[in-house]
Amino acid sequence: MSVELRFLSWDAPATAKVREFLLTQELTEPVDLARDLIVVPTRQAGRRLREALALHCSSRKTALLSLRVVTPAFFLRPEDEAGLVAAPLEVAAAWADVLMKADLGRYGGLFPARAPSQDFLWALRTGEMIEVLRSTLADGGHSIAGVYHDFSAVLEEKERWHDLADLEIAYLERLGMLGLEDPSVWKLRQAKSPGPPAGAERVVLAAVPDPTPLMVRKLEHLAARIPIVVLVHAPEALADCFDGWGRPLPAKWRERRIEVPDPDANIILTGPPSSQSRKVLELMAQEAGRFGPADVALGVPDEEIVPFLEADLAGAGLITFYPAGKAMDQHPLAQLLQAFRDLHSEGDYPSVSAFMRNSDFLDYLQKKHRVPASRVLEELDKWQNEHLPQSLDDMIRAVKRPARAGTRRAEFPSLAKAIGVIADLMHAFEAGDMATSLRSFLQSVYEFRTLNARKPEDSEFVAVADAIDTTLRRLAQGPLAALGLNREDGLEIILWSLGKKPYYPEPEDAIIDLEGWLELPWNDAPFLIVTGMNDGKVPDSRPVADVFLPDSLRRQLNLRHEEDRLARDAYLMTSLIESRRSQGRVCFVVGKTGASGDVLKPSRLLFQCGDAELARRAERLFGTPPEARAGHPSSISFRLEAVPPPDVPAGNLELNRISVTAFRDYLECPFRYYLKHVLGMEALDD
Repeated sequence: MSVELRFLSWDAPATAKVREFLLTQELTEPVDLARDLIVVPTRQAGRRLREALALHCSSRKTALLSLRVVTPAFFLRPEDEAGLVAAPLEVAAAWADVLMKADLGRYGGLFPARAPSQDFLWALRTGEMIEVLRSTLADGGHSIAGVYHDFSAVLEEKERWHDLADLEIAYLERLGMLGLEDPSVWKLRQAKSPGPPAGAERVVLAAVPDPTPLMVRKLEHLAARIPIVVLVHAPEALADCFDGWGRPLPAKWRERRIEVPDPDANIILTGPPSSQSRKVLELMAQEAGRFGPADVALGVPDEEIVPFLEADLAGAGLITFYPAGKAMDQHPLAQLLQAFRDLHSEGDYPSVSAFMRNSDFLDYLQKKHRVPASRVLEELDKWQNEHLPQSLDDMIRAVKRPARAGTRRAEFPSLAKAIGVIADLMHAFEAGDMATSLRSFLQSVYEFRTLNARKPEDSEFVAVADAIDTTLRRLAQGPLAALGLNREDGLEIILWSLGKKPYYPEPEDAIIDLEGWLELPWNDAPFLIVTGMNDGKVPDSRPVADVFLPDSLRRQLNLRHEEDRLARDAYLMTSLIESRRSQGRVCFVVGKTGASGDVLKPSRLLFQCGDAELARRAERLFGTPPEARAGHPSSISFRLEAVPPPDVPAGNLELNRISVTAFRDYLECPFRYYLKHVLGMEALDD
């Protein structure tokens, strides 16, 4: 067996060229590609390839029967995460347990300053930082201990690596006590003697520009058993610009010119993300005669621009889809858990106020206990200003205390009932084991929530609920039960795990996808607009002062480094341009500042041009963006209905005299005067 390198040319996007390779002959019967394991760079690339193959078969009056498309992660993760290999949750918990029990005085190289507070949250975050290092090293075929012993001559801080190696040993021992194998150890072991994927008779590496060294090592072993075809989205004339696995060679791409057609029109300097979003709409309007919305591809290497694009395109009637997914900890269900965690661990007034303002809890109050949300919030504001509560316990004692004569306890009936409900929920949570109690809490709050599988928001709710349920089962019944996490630590690790898991909404009726840099070669739309063409995003770069792995050490360890990323992104930018050079257009939008006002640098790839163009382009891209806005005639967006509400006292509307203070308020702002002196409104602040 061997590895075959095939060049597909780039006269069309990667999707079309890979489809042509897989379906070479004229189709006369249903297509079955089950024997091929097709590897694509991202999840979104796989979705586009499936669509392209299915549509091609449909246009030929046949069908696509079976297809196996995976991403590179398929080769680097355990196939059965429910088995003996530790899941991310178990890895995090084991690290936290080791770090909380460690004598930090023994690890002066890693913790040279004053010892931090060894609480669970610190241990969780520190363990995550070390695990990121271990995963990065494993992708290059290394472990921390291996680096310390084999590369000690080039390590600048040997004491730090010595401490890391000792902690790694303690962590692996802890996992062994739990009956689990570490996933990085599993990856290194599997790379040495991998078996062929079940049912695969050929592996097709389809336009994957940056397979990791560990993945390449695994594929080299597989090549002795089954054929491997590496597809490169480039013409064969550039064969000397790639290695045997289709990776761009830094020496060839570092200085190679990237010829942008009509650079004055297609390289555009703008301001902050909101300005980039407006420029996208302007470009789409300019090309409306040639390209409709379905002919437009939008690239967002900088996710900071996504919300601006979503809002502006929605305002233009264009529904978008962001395939990178959403973090589960941003879902309302996770936000309810966050508010409950804060209430349980802090119990101060801000956490009470935040929990009581949670929309799901307010909905539960209204449906289960007939307590109107508006009344609860109104009374909460008044209570805070009149009683200055410090904690939940203060509020519980106050509502239980018998009312004294002349007090205004009757003004807070809804708030008193809501505080009683919260007290009952907290008591129930403390009564049983953490997993059972938390399930009971969520079941109570969502008792009246009905789900419809056809609604995207309900499908998202189910995905997050399933993730929470899985985590609770692992904490209660799996190896983690032996660690004996308390309630607060259990809540903390549940929320941590949700922050690491994305969920993928379905692209319901989406017209335009907002895609990342690695996904753009697979979008076959003829008009491509790439926003966020700034250094640090394209090319993707890491901080120069990496805590553990500076770029110089990455080179020594044969890990992906700055020049590798520069070569990959120079190649990808070239392929985006060349696949649309004859029929289409590519625009690169550069931001001058970020959303917070920080100054951004243009992508260095934009300066890989001829000397005659370089100075002029640098002057333009480091200059001031032309922020011209279209003028709109003044208009009334809505009419103010100047009719007072019926509960305003008649005396407030018929004024015969006015005090000096009220007159001063009127001179300062008639509208605020109306709110304060006529409607009787007053400012409230938590």
